[in-house]
Amino acid sequence: MILVHSSGEDGFCYVQTKSLDGETNLRLKKAHKDLYHNNGTDANLCKLRGSIECAAPNNELYRCDVSVNDRATRTQLDINNTCLRGMILKNTQAVVGIAIYTGHDTRIQMNNEKARYK
Repeated sequence: MILVHSSGEDGFCYVQTKSLDGETNLRLKKAHKDLYHNNGTDANLCKLRGSIECAAPNNELYRCDVSVNDRATRTQLDINNTCLRGMILKNTQAVVGIAIYTGHDTRIQMNNEKARYK
């Protein structure tokens, strides 16, 4: 999921990744400044327009190549601007995001399948 907005200050949120990598410490995620500052209100979120380009799903947990193309700009995102299935939101009331991988080809499903067949 691309993190578009967070109730945390300046678009920050905290997630726990224990179910993905066994780490119990919280990780900091942040909505990209171009997405957050332009879309911080409900009215602006409804006006969000553009396209998203993603690399194919892969088994690299800490790498994500995503770009959001607005009418005039292209915003390159990285793993710090995305949340994976299995992450648990902590110390943050709410986030808004855009799903980029769904169904059988989710990143986590691929990781589990690969680990099962090693």
